[in-house]
Amino acid sequence: MVLTLAWKVVLVAAAKKATVYALGRTYGFPRIYRRMVEFNKRNLSDRSRRKTIQSKVKYFFRIPNKVGSRLAVWMWGEEGLRSIKK
Repeated sequence: MVLTLAWKVVLVAAAKKATVYALGRTYGFPRIYRRMVEFNKRNLSDRSRRKTIQSKVKYFFRIPNKVGSRLAVWMWGEEGLRSIKK
């Protein structure tokens, strides 16, 4: 019972991530980022809070590239990464 519930939670989480990724690939990640920033500007009047949230949104959009580059360095090393980028 518990094991099946855990698998269901994992499957739902993976499906949610796949859906968000597919949406981003279809609609475009820059457009989604831009819409989030516009929403942030419209709904937050406090300028410092708006800047904080905007920087966090930017950080979360950059996480996949950071993880990918660190993973590539871990797998192929710095020299191998340079040859892949060329």
